[in-house]
Amino acid sequence: TFTVSDTGSLTFTTSPKIVTFEVLGNINAAPSVVGDGSATIDLNATYVFTRASLTSALVPAYSDPEGDAADLLKIITIPIYGELRISGIPVVDGQIITFADIDLGNFTYVNTTDNITTLEGFEFQIADTGSGIFIG
Repeated sequence: TFTVSDTGSLTFTTSPKIVTFEVLGNINAAPSVVGDGSATIDLNATYVFTRASLTSALVPAYSDPEGDAADLLKIITIPIYGELRISGIPVVDGQIITFADIDLGNFTYVNTTDNITTLEGFEFQIADTGSGIFIG
């Protein structure tokens, strides 16, 4: 709200007026699709995650309505037998990993089980650059 006066006058209008703004455009939406992925590794081997393995290689592939890149990966549950690591340090439930670290090859899975027939997995969500909202 505002009030006005004439040039040189110290008398202002007595009823404030209102200025209203209409903001056009869309609010940046969260990613629309984050699919499932898979990989095969040897016993006691290390798998290095890439941006592609966590986005375009998922089924269905990662998608965002505005075309924003994946920015953050949130670990919901960790594997039972192997270990997720960021820069060699074990990852915990709820930890957030940047795709900048993933792009540098710092996000890995180390298979430590003696049972080569065991299926292993973890749950994750992804947030895009624009919205910062996690889905998965």
